[in-house]
Amino acid sequence: MRIYIEVSTGDGSARQRIATIERDANVSAGEGVGLTLDEVKALVQRLQTIVVTGHVGEIAAANSSCGACGQPLPRKSSASIVYRTAFGKLDLSCPRLYSQCRCGAHAYAGNSLNPLAMILAQRTHPELLYLQAHWASNTSYGRAAKLLGDVLPLGTAPCSSSIKAQVRRAGEAMVTEAYRSAEHFFESQPLVFPEPPSSQPAHVLEIDAGYVRAVASKCGGRKSFGIITSRLIKPGRPGC
Repeated sequence: MRIYIEVSTGDGSARQRIATIERDANVSAGEGVGLTLDEVKALVQRLQTIVVTGHVGEIAAANSSCGACGQPLPRKSSASIVYRTAFGKLDLSCPRLYSQCRCGAHAYAGNSLNPLAMILAQRTHPELLYLQAHWASNTSYGRAAKLLGDVLPLGTAPCSSSIKAQVRRAGEAMVTEAYRSAEHFFESQPLVFPEPPSSQPAHVLEIDAGYVRAVASKCGGRKSFGIITSRLIKPGRPGC
């Protein structure tokens, strides 16, 4: 048996073979049938490369024109971005453009721009970041890296230090979001001051602190030491 797996463009004008699967009837009891993990990883990685390449081309084309006149911005050079996904590490090529159009208008701030870099501020796909943080929260960083390398076509499995850094960034983002949510909550609540007590307290705790001169020969050369004193008193009665 031989199966060809191909992909084509939306209009069907171009077709590309991404895998050839061959099988025969000679199968041992320990082999099993169907696709192997390595075959699936290779298949998904090739498909991811095709999809991302087409998507990157559309992003670059949609963000390479002047907003004033609609003409393409002048090309300065080519650039590449390393982008990590759950289905492989990709080297994405994108043009670098001058921000000033031939008509004189400035499309963006600065002298040049990379349309893809503006969209992909984070160079790791959000799903891969989630998987790293999820598994690292359930096991050690080293085991999480091995697990992801076993089941995903990452090319090179992320090292434990890389996963640790991703988890730290995810935690910092969660803390920042929690603070923002808390600020919005308290800003939306009316400020209410408690009513003053209507009766005198049953007891009062007085606390004071200060420094006492020390005898240097008996205190290891120290000239003074700090003390904290307190007393519990009941209004109208001697302190105790």
